[in-house]
Order: sequence, then C-alpha cells, then structure tokens
Amino acid sequence: MASWKLVQKAKDILKKERGTLQKKWGGKITVCLLYPNSYHVGMSNLGFQTLYRILNAQDDIVCERAFLPDPEDLQGYRNAQTPLFSLESQKPLSSFDILAFSISFENDFPNVLTLLELAHLPLESRLREGGYPWVIGGGVAVFLNPEPLAEFFDLFILGEAEEVIGEFFAVCRQTLSSKEKREKDDFLRDLSGVEGVYVPKFYQVTYAESGKIEAMIPEPGFPKQVRRRWVPKLDQFPTR
Repeated sequence: MASWKLVQKAKDILKKERGTLQKKWGGKITVCLLYPNSYHVGMSNLGFQTLYRILNAQDDIVCERAFLPDPEDLQGYRNAQTPLFSLESQKPLSSFDILAFSISFENDFPNVLTLLELAHLPLESRLREGGYPWVIGGGVAVFLNPEPLAEFFDLFILGEAEEVIGEFFAVCRQTLSSKEKREKDDFLRDLSGVEGVYVPKFYQVTYAESGKIEAMIPEPGFPKQVRRRWVPKLDQFPTR
C-alpha cells in the first residue's frame, strides 16, 4: 500500500499544474514516462514534454509520468516499502505495460537504477521475464552511447523519438493485442525490426583492455549498425 504522505504530495503537484493529461486505462497501452532526475528538472525538458503530448494524443495509449523522488522522500519510499508510482494515477510502475526512460545526462545513469529499485523491479533485463513491464530508453545521452546501460534495458530508441514512435507503437499494438502467449524474445525481435530500435541482447559486445568497445557482433538477421533517426521537418512537432 502506498504511503498516504507520498500520495498526497503527488496530488498537490497535480493541483498546481496546467495541461496535465489524465486518461482512463481500460483497454489501452499504458506507458509511464520516466525522467531520472527531479520533477523540476524533468518538466524543464521540452523533449519530455513533447513525448508526453504525442503519446497521449493517441486514443489507445495512456501516458503518465514519474520522476526521481526528492531526497527527503527517498527514504520514505524505502521505509514504507511503497513501490514507486506514477504522478497522474498513483499506480505502481510495475502495473504499466511500458516504462520509457528519457535520459539527457550521463550523470543521471545511477538514478535509472534507483528508479528501478524503487519500483521493486529486477535491475537487469535478463531477470525481467514474463509479467514485468518492458523497460525502454531514449534521450540524447543514450543515443550517443547506450552501452553503459545496456544490461538494464530491454531496448533503446536511438535518435529523436518523434520520428520513431509511430512505427514503434504500430508493432506494440500487434504484439499486445495478440491472443497467443509469446516469449519476451519474440516481442523484442518484432520491435527490433523498427529502424532506430536497438535491442542489446541480440548483439555480442567485446571490450579492449582500455575499456573501449572492440567489436559488436549482431545475431543473424540483425543489422550490423543501428541507424539513428532524425526528424526531417521540425515544424511537424511543435514543443510547448
């Protein structure tokens, strides 16, 4: 059960906002957009704001938000054994279909692990099999170099998410609506067919003694290099 104090703080934040989007869950793909820093830093990020609006513009997608708790609340989560929850509905992160991290700065990498820990989820992707949300990463820091976080994410979207997100969720809709019980690897193989999607588990990465990447060998059927995606017409995605 969530701590009353932490839930009330979330509700107080919502009362002060303008433009909050709250949607009913029934029969929709549920996404929690996570920023691995404070609420104020995350809400100052135009890319984060744009993605929140784009996803909620889809009738069959619910997108909510979560942030790194303030220092005084971190211990409160741990003491109360309260799983990290979303801002809009105060639902635990484990109840979402997708956890989508927007990562702008390398200094926030450790905060990604803190958020997974607070959500009571296994840190490593290989330990999150059936029943867990997909954990995906995007943002400038990871499309410049996703490898430091590769063990913790199911997949990365490399480049500007605005250009990829439509294709990505077209595959998600097919996957999530399938009545057949399918393995996680099958889902990831389908999603890796979207240009700009990098699934680390399908690549063998070796390192030199200096720590630099020596070789990156894909499994058969996967591209040797994942192409980053860019928005050709920025005016199609106004930010505000």
